[in-house]
Amino acid sequence: MDSCIPKHLRARRTSHTVTVFTVLVGMAACAVGPDFKTPAPPTSSGYLATDTDEHPSVNLPSDQRIGERWWEIFGSAELNQLIDVSLANSPTVRAASARLRQSEAARSAGNSIFFPTVGVDLGANRQLASPIKLGGAGPGSLFNLYTLSGTVGYTLDLVGGQRRTLEALNAAVDYQRMIARATRITLVATIINTGVALAGYREQIDASRAVVADDQALIGLTAAQVKAGTSPEAALLALQSQLSNQQIALSTLMLQAAETEHLLSTLIGQEPGAGVPASPPLRAFAEPHELPLTLPSQLVRQRPDILAAEAQWHIASADVGVATAALFPSLTVTGSLGHDSTQWSELTGPNGKFWAGGADLNLPLFTGGRVWFGRKAALAAYEAAASDYRQTVLTGLAQVADVLAALNQDRIALSAARESEGNLAVTLQLVDATTRTGATGEASRLYADIAAQSARGNRISAEARYLQDIVALYVALGGSWSPDPAIGQGSVAP
Repeated sequence: MDSCIPKHLRARRTSHTVTVFTVLVGMAACAVGPDFKTPAPPTSSGYLATDTDEHPSVNLPSDQRIGERWWEIFGSAELNQLIDVSLANSPTVRAASARLRQSEAARSAGNSIFFPTVGVDLGANRQLASPIKLGGAGPGSLFNLYTLSGTVGYTLDLVGGQRRTLEALNAAVDYQRMIARATRITLVATIINTGVALAGYREQIDASRAVVADDQALIGLTAAQVKAGTSPEAALLALQSQLSNQQIALSTLMLQAAETEHLLSTLIGQEPGAGVPASPPLRAFAEPHELPLTLPSQLVRQRPDILAAEAQWHIASADVGVATAALFPSLTVTGSLGHDSTQWSELTGPNGKFWAGGADLNLPLFTGGRVWFGRKAALAAYEAAASDYRQTVLTGLAQVADVLAALNQDRIALSAARESEGNLAVTLQLVDATTRTGATGEASRLYADIAAQSARGNRISAEARYLQDIVALYVALGGSWSPDPAIGQGSVAP
C-alpha cells in the first residue's frame, strides 16, 4: 500500500510517526505530580529550653545506641519472659503483622502494571442461525461452534499515573511497617509499666496492711485509756477515722492490683481467669546507670509514629500524581488471535483463523468536574498530610522534652524518698529500743512504725514512677535503633 503513496507524503508520514512516537516515549518517561522528598530534619541541638548541665541527676550519653531487646536493661528474667510471650501471642501484634502482609501483597499486585495482560479463552456453543438476519429466506441451520482464542492487552503509562499508584502502594507498605513497629513498642512498654505498677501495688498493699494493723493496735490502747479516763474520747474517734481512711486506701490498692493483674493477663494473650502470670517484684527491676539520647535530627528517623506520618505524606503526594494523570489521555493497546470451527477436530485448522489488533486512546473531555475537583481534593489532602507530619514531629520532640524533665525530677524525688525512709527506719529502731526498756510507751513505737510505713509507700511510688519514666524515654526515642534508620529499611524490632 505504501507504493501508492507519493514519496514526499510517505516521508512526511514517517516524520509524523517518529514525532508521535517520540512524544509518547517522552510522556512515558515522566510522571506528573510532585516528587516526594524526605522532609528536612529539625535544626535544634536539644530538647529542653535550659542547658542540659542544669540537669546533672540524669546521665544521658548521646552516643549510646538502643539495642533490639532494650527492655533487658532492667535485668529481670521474669520480665523478659512476659515480653517474649506477649510478642508471640498478642492479637494486636498479630493484627498489625497481618495488615503489613496485606499491604505488601497489594504492592505486589500493583507491580502488574508493568506487564501486559494475557488471556486464553476456550468456548463451545450450539447455535441455530437464522438467515433472515442476513436478508435470506428459509429455515435456519443448526451447528456447533468451537472457539479458541488468546488476547493480549497493555496500557501505556503515558504520564506516570500508574507509577504514582505503585509509589503510593510502596509508601503504604512503609506506613504499615511503622505501625507494626509502633504496636510492638507500645505492647512492650505497656508490659513493663504494668509489671512495675503491679509490683508497686503489691508492696504498697503490704505497707498499707502494716499501717492498718498499727492503727488497730493504737485504737485498742487508746480505748483502754479512754475507759481509764486518761485519754479523751476525741482521740479515739480520730484514730477510728484514721483507720477507716486507711482501710479505704487499702481496698483501693487491692482493686488496682487486681485490675493490673487482669491487664497483664490480656497483654500476654491469656484470659484473666486463667490465673495470675508470674511477674517480678519491684526490687528485681535494675536501675540503669546510663540512659540513651539522640539529637532531634536523628529522632525523626527513629520514631515509628513520625516515620508513619511521613509515609502518609508520601501517599498523599503520590495520590496527587494519580489525580493529575487522570486529566491526561490514556492509551491501551490490545490484540487477539484465535480459531473458529464447527468441528472440534478442525479447531486449529487454517480456515477458521482470525485476529485483531488495535489501540484505544481515551481523553476525558467532560466529566462534570469529577476529575478536576478530584485533583483539588488530592492537593488538599497533601497539604493536610504535610501539616500532620509537622505536628507529629513537634509532639515527638515535646514528649522527649517532657520525659527528660520528668527523669530529672524523678531522681530528686527518689533520692529524697529513700533518705526519708532510711531516717524513719533508724527512728523506728531507736523508738523500738526505748520501748523495750520502758522509756517510751507502745503507742510511740506504733506511731513510729506508721511513719516508717508511710515513707516506704512514698519510696515505692517514687521508684515505680522513675522506672516508668525510663520506659517512657525509650518509647519517646523510638525503641531500638537500626544502624541506618530509614523508611522501608531495617527490622521492625520494638
